[in-house]
Amino acid sequence: MTGLAADSWLAGGHSPRVGRRLAAVGLMTAGALAGSLLLRVDMALPVLAAAVVIAPAVVALRFGR
Repeated sequence: MTGLAADSWLAGGHSPRVGRRLAAVGLMTAGALAGSLLLRVDMALPVLAAAVVIAPAVVALRFGR
């Protein structure tokens, strides 16, 4: 968020990374929304969802190269 504000035209800057920063903020917001909706159903669902997302990353880091 700070990077977006610093790169805005109001601050006098412009960066080619604005799209990437907007995508990062959007994805963080989507993750927070998904987690809060899952918490409304059951406490274990966000933990399970995180495990499903993290497990392939761990396998890729361990056996990827």
